[in-house]
Amino acid sequence: MLPKPEKNKKLTESVSDEQKTSHKRLIIILIISVTIGLSLIFWIYRFVKTNTFFSSKSASSAVPSFAYSPEKNLKKILKSNYSQWSFTIQTNSSPPLFWTSKPNVNSPIDFPPLASTIEQLKQPLDSFVTETLPRGLTIFQHSSSNRHQFIITTPQDQIYLDINYPDNTDLSLIKDILFELYWSSVIY
Repeated sequence: MLPKPEKNKKLTESVSDEQKTSHKRLIIILIISVTIGLSLIFWIYRFVKTNTFFSSKSASSAVPSFAYSPEKNLKKILKSNYSQWSFTIQTNSSPPLFWTSKPNVNSPIDFPPLASTIEQLKQPLDSFVTETLPRGLTIFQHSSSNRHQFIITTPQDQIYLDINYPDNTDLSLIKDILFELYWSSVIY
């Protein structure tokens, strides 16, 4: 006698259901394992990157440096007159940034008294200042015959810029230099 077709059909269905269930379990276990593994890899990477004992920087390199040198760009703007000019950039951030083109000056100026002195003078801004710098900044300016000093307050920082220049200087040069110094201090 031949087996009944109904019983044979049930056997193949039950085997295929068990196989499908075990296959689904295997896929779920693999997906969970891959997710945990990737999470662990990213956690270890972040841990190594943020801990200082793994980094190659020494403790003496606490003084911040510029992403690019403002001196090189200023020399391009001024060409042969660079030695007649002097520039200073200082921020009130933590850690503070201090850069100057003066060879004999190595230490920053006492920032808070300087800022309050320039803010109290409240000179009107030159038109090239408002054209050069982004809107929304609080800017205080002090100008004398051969010098422009600025205190620029951004949402994150206060920046002091000092530009000393020779007589009969074209304002467009000062405008370009102000632009360069401001963005150098913001991106450092």
